[in-house]
Amino acid sequence: MHLIPLYFFWFLGAMSVQVSAVPKHYIESRQPLKVRFYYSATVPTLPKTVHQLRIWIPIPSNSVHQSINSLSVRSESRYQITYDKRFGNRMIFLSIEHPKTPISVEVSWNVVREEARSCKSLLYKHPSYKNLLSSDRLVPVGGRYSRIADAIIGGTKSQLKRAFKLFQQVSTTLRYDYKEQSPELGRGDSAFMCDYKMGNCSDIHSYLISLARSCGIPCLLTFGFPITGIPVSHPYPNNGMVTGYHCWVWMHTAEKGWIPVDAADARRWKDHNYPAIARYLFGRLVTARAAVAVSRGRDIILQPPQHGGPLNYFIYPYAEADGNSVPVTWKVRFDLEGVKG
Repeated sequence: MHLIPLYFFWFLGAMSVQVSAVPKHYIESRQPLKVRFYYSATVPTLPKTVHQLRIWIPIPSNSVHQSINSLSVRSESRYQITYDKRFGNRMIFLSIEHPKTPISVEVSWNVVREEARSCKSLLYKHPSYKNLLSSDRLVPVGGRYSRIADAIIGGTKSQLKRAFKLFQQVSTTLRYDYKEQSPELGRGDSAFMCDYKMGNCSDIHSYLISLARSCGIPCLLTFGFPITGIPVSHPYPNNGMVTGYHCWVWMHTAEKGWIPVDAADARRWKDHNYPAIARYLFGRLVTARAAVAVSRGRDIILQPPQHGGPLNYFIYPYAEADGNSVPVTWKVRFDLEGVKG
């Protein structure tokens, strides 16, 4: 069984993770998770007058916590692998003249995913700390967020303890939108979340980032795919369909370097009466919930640049026909069997 390694204690003041508070079947071994993902993107239909179709499909990169290999691309059209200039996100790019739909591209890869924990470097190219302290289009910094953050952290000087206090406050006071009732679900609009106080992982983490950056803590948002929900399946499913993304945050502190934080899943574990697992998600991730990291950041300008505005995030495929955004469908499935290496 692979799930949650609570073989350590995380001390922050009086806060610690107690192994005895967690059921034995939720304790994960330290073995890496090995998965093969299959990602398909399809442009189902286009007007016959379209001259050029361009498609961008996100694909994961190597990092200190994951190794990507056996990447395969099946396409009837020529493609190239490119990287966005701000975040270094990797992608498949296709430019097709006089396209005849439907057009499908299938991408697959093996990932060996290690347990995510604090580290001094994320290894892959990342933006400067200045960019990781500034506002995104829907994630402002300063103003009301500075006042809220100051009220939460009080006179705390340590960046590590500041980050923990913000994590605790956000995962306790914001609610997860299980019924998907929010009119702004998934947009990651901090101002909306500040008032509505309920959303998905994108929404909850945007609000956390606004608070953290407002008190000088650099943050990097990461999107990926899980292979199970909460509570985590026991044992893991051998294969299945991925119904949507998951996201988490890397926070940089002077004391620990980069720290993985998942306030959204912490909220969900609390709702399932596992507060110790929720607390564990400051400094660790549940590997099955972060089975592969695919992309990072907001306000993404693709490579080559798209004609439309920056993408709020880049976990799903994006397509333009003659410079105009067009629908593109996607499917992601996984298989725990047959992974090499």
